[in-house]
Amino acid sequence: GNGCEDTASTTVTVNPLPTVTASASVNTVCAGTSVTLNGGGASTYAWTGGVTNNVAFIPTATNTYTVTGTDGNGCENTASITVTVNPLPTVTFATVNPDTLCTSDPAIALAGGAPAGGFYSGPGVSGGNFDPVVAGVGMHQLWYTFTDGNNCSDSSASSITVEVCTGINGEVASVVTIYPNPSQGIFNVSSTEFVEMVEVFDLAGRWIPAPQQAGNHFVLDLSGYASGWYIVRLQTASGMIMQRLQKN
Repeated sequence: GNGCEDTASTTVTVNPLPTVTASASVNTVCAGTSVTLNGGGASTYAWTGGVTNNVAFIPTATNTYTVTGTDGNGCENTASITVTVNPLPTVTFATVNPDTLCTSDPAIALAGGAPAGGFYSGPGVSGGNFDPVVAGVGMHQLWYTFTDGNNCSDSSASSITVEVCTGINGEVASVVTIYPNPSQGIFNVSSTEFVEMVEVFDLAGRWIPAPQQAGNHFVLDLSGYASGWYIVRLQTASGMIMQRLQKN
């Protein structure tokens, strides 16, 4: 107020913003594939979309993720990256036909997989054919896999059973009736011809020491064995007959 003057000074420091970068382990993925996002150029990073820096996650859809990077001066900057998610192809594998083969049968060509252009795999499968001799006795799961133009793949499964039935005379199968089938383990056997021999095997071809009888009418008792599929082989005057039994 007296018109007298004096001065004072202060320094304002302006720190530059960090140059923040955003990167992904892969920018385009198939559904179900994990991705890792990384920020660069700062000290700490916070991502949108619930993403943790440098921790893998599985994106459910195409999305743009933004990272906020903070440096040692507390200055912040952002960067963004888009991850494209391609859907998996819809793949089907119809029931293998026939779904049961004998070990003596020749290889069959597999079909029923869609879309066309995929490949088959599984026990006994080679070049699109299934060989029961190579696969061996039992129930086998086969796969059809298809890869689309985005290099995304998916598979569908079907099953086929190989039985020990070399030398079976299929024309005499009507001679024997086994009921109920499936059952809890008690199977009634009725034959129009005298049954000379009875043998039981599991699907791995192992002989089952079940009570075995002979005659025209008798009971086959598998109640003491595990649930699953069994093969019964019966010898009559007309030839050998083989049937599958299912124990619940």
